[in-house]
Amino acid sequence: MDFFHRTPLQVRYQQLISEEDQSSSEVFFGLGFTTFEAKMLLTRGLDNFTKFSIGVGHTSWSGLSWIFRLQKADLCLCVPIQISSFASVGYSTILYSFSSAYLGFLSGAIHMVMGELLERTRNAVSSELMREEKMLSVTKTRSDAENQQMLMKRKSSINRRSEESKGGVVIEKATYSAEGGDCLDVTIPLQFWAVDSSLKLPSSSFGSMLGFYDVSGDKMNARGSSTDNGLVSLWKCLFQESSKDEKIPVLFVRYKFNGILFDLYTNDNEALVLPNSSSSRS
Repeated sequence: MDFFHRTPLQVRYQQLISEEDQSSSEVFFGLGFTTFEAKMLLTRGLDNFTKFSIGVGHTSWSGLSWIFRLQKADLCLCVPIQISSFASVGYSTILYSFSSAYLGFLSGAIHMVMGELLERTRNAVSSELMREEKMLSVTKTRSDAENQQMLMKRKSSINRRSEESKGGVVIEKATYSAEGGDCLDVTIPLQFWAVDSSLKLPSSSFGSMLGFYDVSGDKMNARGSSTDNGLVSLWKCLFQESSKDEKIPVLFVRYKFNGILFDLYTNDNEALVLPNSSSSRS
């Protein structure tokens, strides 16, 4: 109790709404000998040290107010906008009750929209960081694949000469690519694995093999990404076209067998066997 305040008897209740976005609700009631005060606020964290609150307040000496409050560490700025005073005509009528309800609804709507905007801002920053990490990762992975191909080149050349001498499997051109992603020349790795007039690779992702890497590219910009939520995802579901299926990387091989040139397309995660009856003559 504070006997030097207009309302020495004060009760304050706070309820955490979401720990993730630091949102909470607050109800305050103060009672004096001839005065009283009541406030209801919704609070949302802007960052680890800053909070923004919006709500409705009423005091017996000033009437109905729309309250905006900004707190940063120990500094607090409170801006009450007076809507109706005690002396206003119709103070205790339906109009006053409607004003209170309207301000409460408007405060809740602003609080929700701010939450969406803050969430979208955080997600945009997070997505940009993830894109940068993806680009760095792809650059490193491509460099690793090229270094591996350099080590495979000598053995690949030996295999090629051996296969050419007996009319076996000779890789003329091979690429591993994905629509919207990268395209990697994998002629050296495939010739490296070609022995005894055949080439057999198991049904797994080619991107995990020596001399390869994941060429699928950055899917962060696809519609309906996991970073969208709330009103944003609802809007996309209602008013935007659904996203297309993600493109699967494809391995293209142009090879010779018995002196005849063939072409073959193989989807990622499918087995590759050369020579193959599904091949078409080039």
